[in-house]
Amino acid sequence: MSKRLLVSVLALALAGAACGDDNNESNNTPTNNAGTDAGTDDADSGVEPFSEDCTTMIVPSTNEDAAAAAEENRQNITTALVEPSEGDVICLGDGTYNLTEQLTLNASNVSNIEIRGQSQDGTILDFDGQDGGANGILVDGIDDIRVADLTIKNTAGDGIKIQNGDGVEMVNLTVTWDGGPNTSNGAYGVYPVLNQNVLVEGCDVSYASDAGIYVGQSNTVIARNNVAYGNVAGLEIENTTNAEVHDNHLYENTGGLLIFNLPGLQVKEGGNNIVRDNLIENNNQVNFAEAGTIVSLVPQGVGLLLLATDNNEIYNNEVKDNQSIGLGIASYFITGEDIEDPEYDPFSESNFIHDNTFENNGYQPVELAAALNGGNPVPSMLVDGVFNPELPDGTTWLDVRDCFDANVTEDGSDADFLNFNYDSSDAPADITDCSTEWTDFCHYQCTYDPLPSVTLE
Repeated sequence: MSKRLLVSVLALALAGAACGDDNNESNNTPTNNAGTDAGTDDADSGVEPFSEDCTTMIVPSTNEDAAAAAEENRQNITTALVEPSEGDVICLGDGTYNLTEQLTLNASNVSNIEIRGQSQDGTILDFDGQDGGANGILVDGIDDIRVADLTIKNTAGDGIKIQNGDGVEMVNLTVTWDGGPNTSNGAYGVYPVLNQNVLVEGCDVSYASDAGIYVGQSNTVIARNNVAYGNVAGLEIENTTNAEVHDNHLYENTGGLLIFNLPGLQVKEGGNNIVRDNLIENNNQVNFAEAGTIVSLVPQGVGLLLLATDNNEIYNNEVKDNQSIGLGIASYFITGEDIEDPEYDPFSESNFIHDNTFENNGYQPVELAAALNGGNPVPSMLVDGVFNPELPDGTTWLDVRDCFDANVTEDGSDADFLNFNYDSSDAPADITDCSTEWTDFCHYQCTYDPLPSVTLE
């Protein structure tokens, strides 16, 4: 009998009734239906019972010696990961798997792999005391990879990182650190990077020292029905194109949602992202990021921040109770960092902010935000006023300005606005004739065509 089959038989015998007739789907049912997005919405898909199609079934070690148990857990899981076959479904039964080394899946020329826990809250991979590897789980170069329905906690580095894949699903994952906010926590909780066709859904992430959910250098992404709290950044979209971020609850982070383009990365540009129907509230966590990182510059109390990014559409979000900034749009120059990447575009342009509700933001600005309005409360919506003085021939500032329309407070009055003119620029060559003061809001009252919804292939 093969080792894989032996593990399966033993595990199924132990699991017995737990894996029999019950569906055992995750308890983290999205509260907001994703509507017509492509990709499977697990809440409505009639997912098969947990063990029905498992090719490998694993249960936690029962060894009372902690070190021996951790090694047995590692060996059992690694055996399934080291030489997977096309279409494998690697199942982990409920219980706590104490681990001290990274789990890695990087088999070449194999695709369509699933790593599945029995339940999001019951299948726990605990990396407390980890001394091997930079992540909890690392998946590299696998197309059509799905990791779902489990908890990862206390990793020395990032919780779960999936890179270089086409067709990535990270569904119903909890990632956390038991000690709460701490600079020594891993930077990222859920971390897809350098991928195409990515779904991040139903995840619950807390206490990451950079971003709870970080989507980096990827194309065609849906991030929906997630919860992120207690992180430095709740959810970050970085150097990524064609992402749709919706129906997420982002709260009690330093910054709720960030869309950044940064220099020096393999993927040079990001943009054309949609952020809609999110609740972004009470993001007033003291920043505990490692000094010297870009995210360490984010002031405590930020709802949404767009940095050096173009052509994003932000709408139907509720942004409230963020003490420094409700929504800010800025160029990279505001960081004060040198730019050494000649291909990098540091300006934010052509973003469309509309039909959002703002309430009680900017009431007690701190750090960088405190200087934006002379120490006074900060308006709901901010731009830094920095523009590109060398636009292509035939293009004017009017063609690339950020546009705002129909943004209100909870009582229906207009949300307030500030161009704080970071570099004290004179007016662009072409502005509207609504006011001689180019920083006035009327110059930004405009619209763009809506972006199309994202469809995963």
